[in-house]
Amino acid sequence: MRGILEILAMEQELRAEQVRAEVTALVEEGRRLADKGKAAEAAQQFQASLLRMPNRAASLLGAARAAAKAGDQEAARRHYATLAEVWKDADPSLPELAEVRTYLSGVPAR
Repeated sequence: MRGILEILAMEQELRAEQVRAEVTALVEEGRRLADKGKAAEAAQQFQASLLRMPNRAASLLGAARAAAKAGDQEAARRHYATLAEVWKDADPSLPELAEVRTYLSGVPAR
């Protein structure tokens, strides 16, 4: 029985590593697109990464930034708000956390 459990644990870890690699690739592609001024396409990449790994900070931040640049203030606010919750215990000196708070303080909720 122990051997089967070890195999299952190894398979689960392998799947988790594959998902992390896929999400990292999606985030990197989203950043690349955002850097090229393709905010709507970048937002799609970040959204795809969030489907694979919900609430991942890098994905949420990228999605929020891309949505804001694409003019989708509702999506940007939603992603920033989720990120604020994820980071509720984060180091308050993080520049990204200041970005989140600044955005949320300037955009009214709908």
